[in-house]
Amino acid sequence: MSLDLSKVATVLEKAAEYLESTEAEKLAEQTEVRRKAASELAEKIADISGESVEGEIVDKLASLDPEISSFLSRIAGSDEAVESLGGPGSRTKTASSSEHEGGNFVAWVTGP
Repeated sequence: MSLDLSKVATVLEKAAEYLESTEAEKLAEQTEVRRKAASELAEKIADISGESVEGEIVDKLASLDPEISSFLSRIAGSDEAVESLGGPGSRTKTASSSEHEGGNFVAWVTGP
């Protein structure tokens, strides 16, 4: 039984070409998905900040670890309004506030 090494080499080369092209297609597909997600994240960031996001930054966002990208997307994507915690116009006092306590504090600071 004779084995033709040139035929074996040809088969191995074709198999390697097939694997390379398949892997290149997968990589291109993954890159496109990450680039799309990074563009969406950049749009959210631009909406929040009011400034446009440059292409270089979108490229960096696309190269981030998927967990970090997901985290940033969740933060930037929260459309919920922050609940007001009061302001200068609110006159609501807390349960522990009283005029007497304010006087005690001033007496403590100024000393005897």
